Amino acid sequence: MIVHKLGAKGYLNWIPDKWFIQIVYRCDSGEKLNLNNPTKFSEKIQWTKLYDRKPQYKTYVDKFAARDMIREKIGEKYLIPLYNVYDSTDAIEWSKLPKDFVMKCSHDSGSSIICNDKSKLNIEDTIKKLKFHLKRDWFWFAREWAYKGIKPRIIVEKNISEGKNTPDDYKILCFNGKASEIEVHKDRYQKIKLQTYDVHWNHLRVKFEGYGEFEEKLEKPACLDEMISLSEILAEDTIIARIDWYISSGKLYFGEITLYESAGFFGTDDMDWNIRVGKLIDIHKTK
Repeated sequence: MIVHKLGAKGYLNWIPDKWFIQIVYRCDSGEKLNLNNPTKFSEKIQWTKLYDRKPQYKTYVDKFAARDMIREKIGEKYLIPLYNVYDSTDAIEWSKLPKDFVMKCSHDSGSSIICNDKSKLNIEDTIKKLKFHLKRDWFWFAREWAYKGIKPRIIVEKNISEGKNTPDDYKILCFNGKASEIEVHKDRYQKIKLQTYDVHWNHLRVKFEGYGEFEEKLEKPACLDEMISLSEILAEDTIIARIDWYISSGKLYFGEITLYESAGFFGTDDMDWNIRVGKLIDIHKTK
């Protein structure tokens, strides 16, 4: 979307948050944004960007700072082991990194680099990508308030992929602190596929543009109840939150917290889903 690109480059920083969100929402959905009485999921996400601004949210979405919060709330064992954190690409000690690892920025999305064999990693291209991401303030893309001003850092974590396959990504949508739906993403860095389930593992037929669908119903994870319970602990003071998890070698790992699912810009994706989910959210009920 051209507005997103202009926003990312800083050309639209002069536009107030509310106006920017209204413009982008109209361009994305073809509809006028109702902020006075939002009913759709997409509308309520826009409302939270503007009016649900708890200070702790900045910790939740900061992938490095969130580690302390996870440690305190649910325990160290759910954290992917951390190798190091750097403030710049110049500080990276490549010779000291293990053979395989995952590298990403702490303040944005789309910066992950999965290294399965360091000897085959193009370090020059990796540095170029990281520098590009370090310069960005993710807030300006879609005015997702919690990201504004987060210190950009480079995190290096253990690679929990099993072989060449990235672990399935379980994304639990919580509304007013209660788990409601689970998105399962497969092949995240190839042709991504998606299925949606309710908390009882009933398959929900939801279609999202840009995502493939796998026909077979996935086996219910043995740790599903644990995943749901932990997600509700982490989401207890939020209106909308998505808690991401990975399962690798039978072990459950925390991924990240997202407060603005797809920035609330779903285009013309499943409108019945957008309306149905919107009804589950009380924007005036939060701790």
